[in-house]
Amino acid sequence: MVTALADKFLLSIGSEDIYSWVTAIFGEEWGNINQNINPHYDSTAIDFTNEIYILLADIAEPVTADGGTVGYFSFANNYINDAGNPNSNGRLIFFLDSKMYANPIGGASDINWDSADYWPKELYATLAHEFQHIIHFYQKVILNDATSLSETWLNEMCSAMAEEFVAQKLAIPGPRGVMDVANTFDLPSAIPQQNQQGRLPDFDYWPEKSLTTWNQTNYDYSIVYAFGAWLARNYGGTALFTKIVQNPGLGFDAVTSAITSSAQTRLSLLTQWGLACLSSHSASMPTPFIYNKSGSFGSTYLFGPINLDNYSVWNGSYWFDGLYIYNGVPINPNETNLSHEPMSNVYFSLPITNGVANGSFTIQPGQTLTVVFRDPH
Repeated sequence: MVTALADKFLLSIGSEDIYSWVTAIFGEEWGNINQNINPHYDSTAIDFTNEIYILLADIAEPVTADGGTVGYFSFANNYINDAGNPNSNGRLIFFLDSKMYANPIGGASDINWDSADYWPKELYATLAHEFQHIIHFYQKVILNDATSLSETWLNEMCSAMAEEFVAQKLAIPGPRGVMDVANTFDLPSAIPQQNQQGRLPDFDYWPEKSLTTWNQTNYDYSIVYAFGAWLARNYGGTALFTKIVQNPGLGFDAVTSAITSSAQTRLSLLTQWGLACLSSHSASMPTPFIYNKSGSFGSTYLFGPINLDNYSVWNGSYWFDGLYIYNGVPINPNETNLSHEPMSNVYFSLPITNGVANGSFTIQPGQTLTVVFRDPH
C-alpha cells in the first residue's frame, strides 16, 4: 500500500507522477531561501530541502474508514521548531488518513484492498490537493513576500483544480465525479445522468452559498471547485492557474489579474459564471459561458464536459436533479427577497402568463439582477 502511494506521488524513474504534473502547473514547492539568493529571506523558515514527507496516520477521532478528514497541510511545519513554533516538524510535510487509505471500497463487503478501490483513489486525489497547498504557500508567502496567507477559498479552489488536472492521468473520477471509461473522457455522452459523485451535486443544491466565505463545509469545497472548473474551461486552463498561484494576489485579485485576455471584475466573472451554470446542458455555448465541453487544459492535461443537469443530491426527503432554481419570486415590492450570501448567484424562474414572464424583485445595495432567456433544449 505504501509503495503504491509513493509511486503515485513520485516515481524513481520517469515523470508520470503527481509531483511532476502538479509542479509543472503551479511551480516549485520550496527553493533556496538563503539570504544572499532570495530577496525574501526569512530566518525562521526551514532551509532548502528536496525532501517531502507524507505521513499516513489516523487523523481524527473518532476514527472512521468511511469519511472525515482525508488529509491536511499546515504551513507551521515550513518554519523551524523553536520557542515560538514548538509544534513544528521543521520539514515539508502533509498528512493523509491511514484508515481511509487502507479501506477497500468504502467499507463494503469487499475485504481485498486494491489501489483501484474507492478510498485509495480518493487518497491519490488528496495527494495532489495537499501538495498544491505546499506549493501555494511557497509561491505566495515566500516568493511573493506576502504579509498574510491567501484567502482560504482561493487556496482550496487551486487544490480542487489540482485534483481535476491529474484525474484523467490517474484514471480517477476527481471532483467532476466521472471516470475515464473506455477512452470516453472527452465525450459529452460520458456524463452519467443522476450522477451522485464528486463535488457538483452539493453545488447544484446550494448555488447561492458564498464563493469567498469559507466555513469548512462540503458546500464550500463544491462551490470553489465549480467556479474553478468554469474558469479553467473558459480562461486558459492550467496556464491560468499558474498565473493565479504565482502572482502576489491573495484573494479575488489573484483571479482578475491572472486573466490577461480581457479586463474582468468580480461582478463580470460572477455574472458570466451564473450564465454558464444555467446553460451547462448546452455543448454549443461560446466562451466564456461554456461548461459542457472537453479538450486539453494545456499540454497533456485532459478535461471532460460538465452538465449540471446530470447531477443529483439527496436533500433528506427526495432526490433533487440539476441546478436549484427557485420557482417564482415574491411579488411584494417591500419584501426583502434575494437576500443571498455575498459573492454568489441565486436563480429564479419567472411564471409565464400568455407568453409574458412576470416577477417583481427588491434589489438590495450591492446586488445585481440579470435577466436570462433560457432555452430548455
